Amino acid sequence: MISNIEWSDTIKKEARGSNDEDLGEVQEVTDGYVLVQRGMINKEKFYIPQDQVESYDGSVLRFTISEDEIKSKYMSDMPPPPSSFTKPTSSRIQRSEDNNKDFGQVEEGETKVPLSDEKLNVSKHA
Repeated sequence: MISNIEWSDTIKKEARGSNDEDLGEVQEVTDGYVLVQRGMINKEKFYIPQDQVESYDGSVLRFTISEDEIKSKYMSDMPPPPSSFTKPTSSRIQRSEDNNKDFGQVEEGETKVPLSDEKLNVSKHA
């Protein structure tokens, strides 16, 4: 991965595969991946690991892999779990940033995620 890229500068810039394929536009860079989106109506979203970036020249973010490989491995409407792109770290105690509560000891390579629920009110107006 290119370490001297200012990732925030890549937002809204063109993304290209290893064979110069047009992958669309960079939408977001976070949690070890680059979200690239292509299309207006039938949108294709690709969550590509940052370590697959080959170069960035100020206007085009180039990846080391082809469009076919990106489509087969990284096409998704949902972001991957953070552990998909992060390397296992040593055992540690996870704390919630909201209330600084302990969630217990985490084994190496494991991530504990606190569960939360969401209520959805659905109604129809005529």
